[in-house]
Amino acid sequence: MIQSNFPSYGDSISKKRTDILYGANNAVSRGVSFMKNVKLKMDITFDYKAPSIVIDIPEYKNGYKDILIKGAKIRCITGITKDNI
Repeated sequence: MIQSNFPSYGDSISKKRTDILYGANNAVSRGVSFMKNVKLKMDITFDYKAPSIVIDIPEYKNGYKDILIKGAKIRCITGITKDNI
């Protein structure tokens, strides 16, 4: 299930959207879809657990590889711990 929030701003301001994803399949599916649309760069932040998740889930790992093969850049901001180095 995906919930969205569409605030109404004036015509001159682009509409912003917040999606809340429920379930691992929805999250992976949205992540893969997002990565396929990256053209120049992807800036992403996540918690300290995410680096290991990216490596463990083939869809994410392959998505990151595909972004780099296209020549786009990836910038990740995360907490660094002894467990995710």
